[in-house]
Amino acid sequence: MFIGDSPLCAGIGSVTDVRERRIPNWVTGPAVGCFAGLSALPLVAISTVLARGVIALALGIYNQRLGETLHNVVAVLQHHGRHGLKPHPELTLSNARTLRLPFALPIAAGCLITRCTLAWEAHS
Repeated sequence: MFIGDSPLCAGIGSVTDVRERRIPNWVTGPAVGCFAGLSALPLVAISTVLARGVIALALGIYNQRLGETLHNVVAVLQHHGRHGLKPHPELTLSNARTLRLPFALPIAAGCLITRCTLAWEAHS
């Protein structure tokens, strides 16, 4: 298992994602998953989702748009509840007014959390 390399790949992806708003294909899921190992992937996925939620809340607070962001989350969930996976007509990535969260940052955080968790368990 090369769990130590997955935060490195995700970190490289984070820098590129923040600067250019894109993640190189070699850094995304296949690379992180390959380095993390199959047994660690569920923990990486859960850690990534939790990190994304925390970072999204922090971004909303920092930009003083937390209320608007939470309202938009409810609107998107209601829309998908009524229309399935059809995209929301206004709340899309092409809408410049919505807040953007680079996705590689939570992936990197999820990999780092997983690495620390596995190291902690190994020493316990």
